[in-house]
Amino acid sequence: MPASAPNTKEINWLSQLELARLKQELGSKPQLSSVARAMRSHFTKVDEALCASDNREGCQPACKKHCSHCCHTIVYANFAEIAAAYIHLSERLTKAQMEELKSTLQASSHHLIKAYNAKEPQTITCPFLKDGACSIYEARPSQCRNTHSLNDYRCRQAYDEPSNTERIIPVVPERQEISRLMLSAVASALHSAKLDHNLYEFSTGLLSVIESPAVLQRWLKGRKIPTTQA
Repeated sequence: MPASAPNTKEINWLSQLELARLKQELGSKPQLSSVARAMRSHFTKVDEALCASDNREGCQPACKKHCSHCCHTIVYANFAEIAAAYIHLSERLTKAQMEELKSTLQASSHHLIKAYNAKEPQTITCPFLKDGACSIYEARPSQCRNTHSLNDYRCRQAYDEPSNTERIIPVVPERQEISRLMLSAVASALHSAKLDHNLYEFSTGLLSVIESPAVLQRWLKGRKIPTTQA
């Protein structure tokens, strides 16, 4: 059954409610704890909205665990998402594991630089992809959370032929609109709190925080964060 046009009025109302909630939770002088709490709640709200859309549309995505063709591309995230991922990891990994992750992200950063300079599109494996599944699934950024497909065969084709930029992945329009407006709500809330709301390459941004956690305090003071790739 083909997906219908998105219910723009309802989605706009949903995103406005989320914007108001985020503003209240962040406050005028956000702390790292309030950012983490706000983003955890935000991710839950997004997941609930996307699930409700799937049920309403009757178009269930073909995505499932160990289906990871979409985990081989560049991922962008705002710094609130990067901060949330860092806290998620720091609460679960030992110091030795964090050092190992830092080495993995450094290697990934070098590969990204080569990919940026390459003449042909390349597959870029996410450093958090383990055994065909996301190792930070609960804290994955919006781009990953919102990516979906109605046809896994098309995804396999796109993975096998990264240079074929004309290949179309079938998606649900309402899901796309929910994702766009909910991410816009985060950007607006960060802007209201006088925080940098630009998008950064996710793994490189996270690497900058692991190498120097003081980066988070600079961001909370309203400064933009320099990374190797932005």
